[in-house]
Amino acid sequence: MGLLREIFSHGEHDDDPFCNTDYLITEQPKLDLSNFFLQLELDFDESKHPRDEKGKFSEKISAASERDASIEPGTKPVPENHVRLYHYTRGKRGETQPADMTNDEYDSLLADRLRTEGIDISKAIGQTYGEPNVVWASAEMPSQGHVYAEFSVARDDPRWGMGFAPEKGKDLREWEKRGNDVYFHGTIKPEEIIAVHEPWHHRYQYIMKPDNEKLREQILAGEHDRLLKDSGYGPAIAKFKKDNKHV
Repeated sequence: MGLLREIFSHGEHDDDPFCNTDYLITEQPKLDLSNFFLQLELDFDESKHPRDEKGKFSEKISAASERDASIEPGTKPVPENHVRLYHYTRGKRGETQPADMTNDEYDSLLADRLRTEGIDISKAIGQTYGEPNVVWASAEMPSQGHVYAEFSVARDDPRWGMGFAPEKGKDLREWEKRGNDVYFHGTIKPEEIIAVHEPWHHRYQYIMKPDNEKLREQILAGEHDRLLKDSGYGPAIAKFKKDNKHV
């Protein structure tokens, strides 16, 4: 149980202050993050999402999602004159998510929208609050319970909000460490996105840590197969077994 308990303890504390927009607005009045979240409603069409012979959704984790699972956040190099930023979105679970679709499946659909459409400024909701529509982002990495895009933007990109771009001559890696919140007057294009991270990716990356050889042996021996249907852990274990030809 020790290793199992340890893997369950990673990424379960959703204490990121960005998860509550009311808190941000009241506690940080100088920086209104009311439209930080893009509302990516899926306009869910069941005809495009097949069910199996038992009537259950048979969504598969996309190849793009599996590829991004191997990219640990904050590790892929960015161009020297770029800054690394993050943006996470929230889907309207309970409104556009069918009751019998798992959170993993729904998150995967949201993530694939980010991969194919980018961070689309037309999905921002600033005008709902009487604010202009912009794309918010942060140099601080979000907590592991979110679907979020990691991307980079040049220091002199014209989309930066006024006064938010790093000062000329400032060390960009030091600037990133400050965890600044910023915004852009334009869509972040799909090709500018480094990866879209999903909650299960962090479990996969934990499995792959060099010092977790014992855990990997247990998974290949089938000792954690009961988690294959578990929300959050199933995709991580399934990918590892598939990559090692144990399916």
